[in-house]
Amino acid sequence: SSNLTCDRQGVFRFAFCSQDQRKLLLATGTSQGWRHEEISNSSRVGADAVKPWYPAAIQTLLDDHDRPVVVVTANHREKTSVRVFRPVE
Repeated sequence: SSNLTCDRQGVFRFAFCSQDQRKLLLATGTSQGWRHEEISNSSRVGADAVKPWYPAAIQTLLDDHDRPVVVVTANHREKTSVRVFRPVE
């Protein structure tokens, strides 16, 4: 899982992968509790992407407007890639 962020309104967030490594999720915590949303699903991206990807690192950041940005470095076969996700809230 990633680091924990906290915005100016006191909303906490962190990103994590599902157990099968196919989904990237963003957890959001407020005074009303925690929820999570799917921000990427490798099993939906075509025949070549149905195998799990293996994140080497996950970092959760906040942009200038306190919106989450999730940066993932992942290993795919012999390649390493960087992916950036901006979940819709």
